Amino acid sequence: MATSASTSLARARYHSSSPLRVAEPRACILTLVVQHTPTRLVHLHGQTIADAAGDFGGEDKVPKTAITMGVGTILHAKHVVLLAWGSKKAPIVKRAIEDEISDAVPASFLREHASSIFVLDREAAAELAL
Repeated sequence: MATSASTSLARARYHSSSPLRVAEPRACILTLVVQHTPTRLVHLHGQTIADAAGDFGGEDKVPKTAITMGVGTILHAKHVVLLAWGSKKAPIVKRAIEDEISDAVPASFLREHASSIFVLDREAAAELAL
């Protein structure tokens, strides 16, 4: 992990060339589906709308649909950079980097990418065992 005094960033590179190891057939199917998910239009969940309400000036002004870039699309990129800031991101950053690769944490698939990097501030990296 390298840090920069001027930006207080914690930066780590993760790469694994080993194949996925999944014991359950259902989990394997879900993993393959998530790993190959394309960019698509999605309907936003009520919690997502509530979380975004402050940025849009009220829930009634938040779009009900959005375009999401699927993991499959992301994994086709030449380079992938994941940025995470703040302590609220620490639990999911830990899961993405240290737990098993899983459809429950799509960002965990980035560990399989040949050229991915996670750029974190100290708060987002606080729960990592590095």
